[in-house]
Amino acid sequence: MFANKIGSCSACGHFPVAYDAVCCPRCGAQNKNTSFLDRFAGRGSLIGMGAGALLCAVLGYFSVRPDGNANPAARAIAFGMLGALGGAIAGLVFGLVAAGVASLFSTVSGRPVKVPPGKLVTPVALDVHYCGRCREQQEKTKGDDCIYCGRRTVIWNPDRESEHGAHRRWADVNRES
Repeated sequence: MFANKIGSCSACGHFPVAYDAVCCPRCGAQNKNTSFLDRFAGRGSLIGMGAGALLCAVLGYFSVRPDGNANPAARAIAFGMLGALGGAIAGLVFGLVAAGVASLFSTVSGRPVKVPPGKLVTPVALDVHYCGRCREQQEKTKGDDCIYCGRRTVIWNPDRESEHGAHRRWADVNRES
């Protein structure tokens, strides 16, 4: 049976938090473990390996040796193994180039690129720090503490969560402080 890797939040220490979680369920701090570079390179390698193995196996099966003694299935297996190796390398290179393009997009647009597990690349544009005492939102660049009252804030995305949910997480974080 396969188990998800779990750890603790680097901001508040909450346990358990899944390794590939986008944010901590308690304080809302974004997970530093996930990397879109890892996801692009890994998926590119797997897709390239499968495509290379399939293409070369078909080519090997239908190729003709001059002496005509080799078994077509043996040629297909040998060519498929070579194609899998070449495809994995080509897919890795393609994945790294795609990650570089996504990083360039992130730099030019000024919005970080996140890849949620099993989803497409989406820029995170609406995440803000939320203070439940002042009921104020502030930009991430201002820090983790509220600029008005100095209490700890939580990261809140108004598109994915209600203010009530953000306020509840804020209360949990500031209760322990």
